[in-house]
Amino acid sequence: MHLWLYNGYGSLGTDCGVAKFKGSDFKIYTPDNSGLSSDGIFSMAIDFQSNKWFSTSGGIESKFDGKNWTSFGNAMGAVSAMVIDNQGNKGLVPRMVPYMN
Repeated sequence: MHLWLYNGYGSLGTDCGVAKFKGSDFKIYTPDNSGLSSDGIFSMAIDFQSNKWFSTSGGIESKFDGKNWTSFGNAMGAVSAMVIDNQGNKGLVPRMVPYMN
């Protein structure tokens, strides 16, 4: 599980997708209603443009800008950790152990 708190909202990444919450406002994102490639969330990060980045068991990576999703496919495979520096560069740690969902 991964948790962020950002700009008054919280997001929780789980094996069942991403839950976004603020007070009683609650939304769950899955591959069926978003650009996530899979339900299993391995890593989440926010860049300086407030884009939310996700790596999933289905591969790297999906970006959510608050309205639109962009998926970048599975070129690298699953990523177990992701960090974004102040210039937008992403540091990625590949997942070495196969994910069993």
